[in-house]
Amino acid sequence: MLKTYFEGVKIDAKLPDVSMTNFVLKEATQAEILKKLKEDYGFCAFFRNKELYVGLPYFIGSETEHIFHFQKNVISEELEYKKEDDVRMKAVVKSFLSNNKFIEEKVGDEDGEQKTFFYPGVGEGNKAKLKAFGEMELKRLKFEGYRGNIETFGLPFVQHSETALLYDDRYEERSGQGYAIDGVKLSWGSGGFHNKYELGPKLSK
Repeated sequence: MLKTYFEGVKIDAKLPDVSMTNFVLKEATQAEILKKLKEDYGFCAFFRNKELYVGLPYFIGSETEHIFHFQKNVISEELEYKKEDDVRMKAVVKSFLSNNKFIEEKVGDEDGEQKTFFYPGVGEGNKAKLKAFGEMELKRLKFEGYRGNIETFGLPFVQHSETALLYDDRYEERSGQGYAIDGVKLSWGSGGFHNKYELGPKLSK
């Protein structure tokens, strides 16, 4: 379906086979198709180098790494260091069935920030597998490390899902930590071309 409606689309090799029955979008735009895939099946989509990528969050990942050195190429930062126990989060994991119904499992802190994840093709009666997926997602999100954003100069330009490696001469605990880049915000003004990067989950480095 993606190859029919999106010329040159790059599809995540790890994308599971999904049976989609009664998938109807009358006279839908390309944006509406991607929105439907995200809301009902959890597939994310973004552009990199003018190419459209579609897959599961953090599984499309790029191996490209960028060094952010606080004393050299970081203009400002809004980072907060949190321990794992300080993070309150609940994961809701869903899997759609062939009849367009779904099964779900909830794991984590009931009073925590809720994140919803989709794992296609799990199958009815396999809630234990969904729970295991939920625990895996919580482990990824409830990490000890930095949360927030950093602002840098325009070049080098870093793209969504690439890796930010942090280095700091003053605070050694920052050095060598890798984070997925969740968001990129560009700005232009009298100070020139700047980028603000939102850090996502901590990566093993």
